[in-house]
Amino acid sequence: MDAATSILVLVDRSGGAQAALQKASVLARHLGAVIELFSCDTDHASAVARQASDPAAKRVIEACFDDNASYREALRGSVVARDLDIRQCVACAASIIDGLAARVEALSPMLVVRGVVEGASSGAHLTLRPELVQLVKQVTAPILLTRGGPWAPSPRFAMAPTFNAPDAATQARMIALTQHLNSGCGGSLIEVEEGASHHPQALCEFVSHRQADILVVAGCPQPKSFATRAPELEGLLTAAPCDLLIVPRGPIASSMIARLSVAFRANPSHRDP
Repeated sequence: MDAATSILVLVDRSGGAQAALQKASVLARHLGAVIELFSCDTDHASAVARQASDPAAKRVIEACFDDNASYREALRGSVVARDLDIRQCVACAASIIDGLAARVEALSPMLVVRGVVEGASSGAHLTLRPELVQLVKQVTAPILLTRGGPWAPSPRFAMAPTFNAPDAATQARMIALTQHLNSGCGGSLIEVEEGASHHPQALCEFVSHRQADILVVAGCPQPKSFATRAPELEGLLTAAPCDLLIVPRGPIASSMIARLSVAFRANPSHRDP
């Protein structure tokens, strides 16, 4: 798989997976990208470290992979996508964030897509689950959070280059990714006014008025503790009236111990970690 044209769809049984796959399918058709459906089991992580020397632990992990396959197959079948290359990968790890970080490191996807909730209305405020906030703060690739509402035939991209006060390198990545997506999708760019780019409420009002489909912002600086609050970004996550594309500040070093504590099965197995 060409890493530059891969889109990883995070499959989460809590909701939003079908909406995420639909949006990923739109992008994949425009950009010629490969889609990977990625799910992560966290109930059997204790068996990962023992699988090399314990046949019983290896059987537990294989059974875990088999159990997860039916859901991903059903999800894949929910989208008419004979023209798309849709692959699958399942991980077993202590947390979804650990599994995702290891897979992103192996695959280097262009972006990760996750549904926030299935079928949420564009103007509805969301009640943020802690795991979603932690995912956004720790994800190591650009992540598109979709509420599931439809985009315009020519998607409208709005980029807030100064929200969260990103450094120059992050701004450059934001600009490059936005231009690449916009060009590939035949979309249109909306210039966010300087006065609307700093406060979540003003930014939400601006993109709502301009009917943006995707708002691009920078992630938060890597905190000393991931328990640290990020009130401006959390406010935007709660109230954004459109899909939100968050570009991380820079590579977050992954732990070798964490990577060794993740097991994978990919179909096809190309670039398996």
